[in-house]
Amino acid sequence: LADTLRDSGYRNVVLIGHSMGGLLCKAVIKELLDSQSRTPLGEIALGMISGLFLLATPQAGSLRVPALILPFASDARILRAHSTFISEIDERFRDRITLDVLAQVPQQGRACIPTYAAVATGDRWVDPLSASLNLPRDQIKNVRGTHTSIIKPRSSEDGIYPWLAAKIKDCIGRPWIARLGVVEMLRSDIEREFSEPLAVISNEELSNVKLNIDFRISRQPPIA
Repeated sequence: LADTLRDSGYRNVVLIGHSMGGLLCKAVIKELLDSQSRTPLGEIALGMISGLFLLATPQAGSLRVPALILPFASDARILRAHSTFISEIDERFRDRITLDVLAQVPQQGRACIPTYAAVATGDRWVDPLSASLNLPRDQIKNVRGTHTSIIKPRSSEDGIYPWLAAKIKDCIGRPWIARLGVVEMLRSDIEREFSEPLAVISNEELSNVKLNIDFRISRQPPIA
């Protein structure tokens, strides 16, 4: 899935996953982050991810996975609380990803991916702590329903739909500079110019490079 997104030609991708699908979305981000792969245009592929939505996703695993089936089902081993798969993803997110939607420019070495979580009030499979792990309260939506019913709204005005549609629009409207930061954008541009790692480019070569970077920062209302 990470490779498919990388080669898709899109510049704005919002990942939406329900239950274990949310873990898959986080695994895709981890893969793009670790590989530092680039799109056919030479841009850092991670920069195309403009938002992440986790709908009833067991980010810390689920305590409801029966121990008896663990030796026989790979999905169950992944979903069990604090599994190796989940722990590795969580560690990478804590170290390298900024989830806060108010972060206008991420810290050096981190990417900013606005992340939202929907929590079903009647969910018997995923507890609220696991579903909203590491997210600020403003990015969590509590929805009346069960683990499966929250993703089946009856209309575009029902349940989670209006909230989801509005937040997706916000994610897509964020400028690229808010995703990777100035330093990473400059590094990407220089490395694409020379087709080699920045570390092996001499200062003399760098001084002859003319960078024409248009950040196209969209106007946004000031934060109170």
